[in-house]
Amino acid sequence: MQGRAGGGLVGVTHGWRLHRVELKRLAMMFDQLACVSLTQTFRELMDAPEKKYFAAELEFLMKNEFLYEPDFFSEAAHLSNNKEFTDLLNEFVRRDKKMDRLPIEGSIKNSVQFLVEYATQQELILRLMSTQLRALKNLDAVPLISSQLSSSFGVGKCRVLEIVLNRMPQPNSSVPWEQILEFRNDPEMKGKFWALRAWITELARANLSPTEVVEKLECSLHEYQQHMKLARIKTNWGACRTLVCVAAEVAEDLIKFKWGKAAQMLFILQDRRLALAEAELQAPGKEVAYIVAAGEQFSSGEP
Repeated sequence: MQGRAGGGLVGVTHGWRLHRVELKRLAMMFDQLACVSLTQTFRELMDAPEKKYFAAELEFLMKNEFLYEPDFFSEAAHLSNNKEFTDLLNEFVRRDKKMDRLPIEGSIKNSVQFLVEYATQQELILRLMSTQLRALKNLDAVPLISSQLSSSFGVGKCRVLEIVLNRMPQPNSSVPWEQILEFRNDPEMKGKFWALRAWITELARANLSPTEVVEKLECSLHEYQQHMKLARIKTNWGACRTLVCVAAEVAEDLIKFKWGKAAQMLFILQDRRLALAEAELQAPGKEVAYIVAAGEQFSSGEP
């Protein structure tokens, strides 16, 4: 199965980096995960009796088109004129030759240096794959890499996504995958998710420091939550006051089989929902509403 062409937010990672708990959080942040060496990872999990439950989860996610293994080698030749791709490829070759000359044994320093080079190579593979998906599949592909090892190339969007992802709730193991997918596919949540994506792209273009991104995110979350908290208080108080006025008349009308006031109570409740929807559209920080909604759905406290 290949990625859905055209605009989806795709996280690019290695199959061996997949983690059962973290997968659910990633599923709320990305339309798909493109996993290098996914087939090999799946086979290894199937061969380990204690990990077959995780293998079954991966199989479920592959069938639901969230996980897939991208085709790298057969399509890479089409990118010979893509500067970003060729620069990354040259860096990969340079580091690969360097690793061949590194002594692995002899000292702790040599071992650490080799491990750092190996980790960097693995992240370069993810960058190459992400570049290919953006150029050939028109996907918004982002490598899921460690910010500590990624200073050699521009990683604005990667860094912002990492910060936002860390603010998303972490559903526990008891939350079924069906509930996660239902949340993802809800039309209202999709709208909030697109707003968050646009906000992330805007922050990435601003070239802010990680500290500034965190401050911006926390400020937006606070402003949105405070605005909606006040809106709920106002709306609940207004609806409650109106219902009290109508309730006495409703009791008498029900006895006399007059349904006008009873029906009015239903319209009051509908007006309350509309008032909250309008308040959300006008709320400062509404771009991060998706994070708040996810926190309310999958955690006991704030996101």
